[in-house]
Amino acid sequence: MEHDISDISDEMISNLSAVFKAMSDEHRLKILQILWESPKYVYEIESYFDFERSNVTKHLRIMLKLGILNIKKEGNKSKYSVRMTCIPRVIGCLVPYFTDKNYPYNNQ
Repeated sequence: MEHDISDISDEMISNLSAVFKAMSDEHRLKILQILWESPKYVYEIESYFDFERSNVTKHLRIMLKLGILNIKKEGNKSKYSVRMTCIPRVIGCLVPYFTDKNYPYNNQ
């Protein structure tokens, strides 16, 4: 269900901006990468980082609020998964630009 960018409303542009802002955080991108493999509990996601669980849950809440992630309650635990499955495709589309020696922001 892809749309032509010339046909989107100002409200949709605002929504897109919010998602892109959320995804501009390195920790949130890492969480997305972790969850892309399979749904995970907070403690599993937390094991990939060197900071407290409260920081991980803060990032998860932001992505949940924007609809980037899903949450499934299992008793007193919550399992997170990727809802916006198109985001990894967008990222995959951009990655080749970063390996291009002519990319202006290339730090190589």
